[in-house]
Amino acid sequence: MGVHENKISIVTKISEGVVHAEVTDTGSGIEAQIMDKIYELFFPSKPLGMGAGLGLSIVKQIIEANSGAISVTSEPGQGTTCRVRFPAVNLCKTEPVTGSYPGSLCSFPRIERILVVDDDASVLAGLRRQFHKCKIVTASCGQQALAILQSDEQYDAILCDLTLPLVSGVEFYEKLIRQRPVLQNGIILMTGGAFTPQVQAFLTRTGYEA
Repeated sequence: MGVHENKISIVTKISEGVVHAEVTDTGSGIEAQIMDKIYELFFPSKPLGMGAGLGLSIVKQIIEANSGAISVTSEPGQGTTCRVRFPAVNLCKTEPVTGSYPGSLCSFPRIERILVVDDDASVLAGLRRQFHKCKIVTASCGQQALAILQSDEQYDAILCDLTLPLVSGVEFYEKLIRQRPVLQNGIILMTGGAFTPQVQAFLTRTGYEA
């Protein structure tokens, strides 16, 4: 099938307090041997220079941080279907609306402003492409990010690399939740796989999955 013949269909519905969104394409599909890697950081399926391998990993973290869930099914040569679920939110009410997902209600129903803490220019460029509709503010280290948040903490999400110069991502996280615990649920931690003893101890202590 040529590219001009590809089709994309989108279906949305609300059922029993849960919002469902399903996106299906008729593209080339995903090979079975890489299906279990699609959410891994820096695992691109495109040629070198065509993608940073961040897209689905970041999407999954944001969705799960907001009490949602994502699943992907695919058949090589037949296409791919991506399903996303979120607990429904009544924006006219201030009290939480209970749903079928554990944890608190989605704190950030819309992602508009993101603070990215990373010292890798290629990662920053990839994130800007992925979130081109959002307002992106960047910091190259935890110290700079903390200074930014001193005067402006109105961010829907904070994406932070664990291994940073000066003030590491671990130190940034621990200082931030002490100073502004209300921001804790909006923090998404990233790493390229460089697990120092400090990072490993932090992941174990906080319950984050490596």
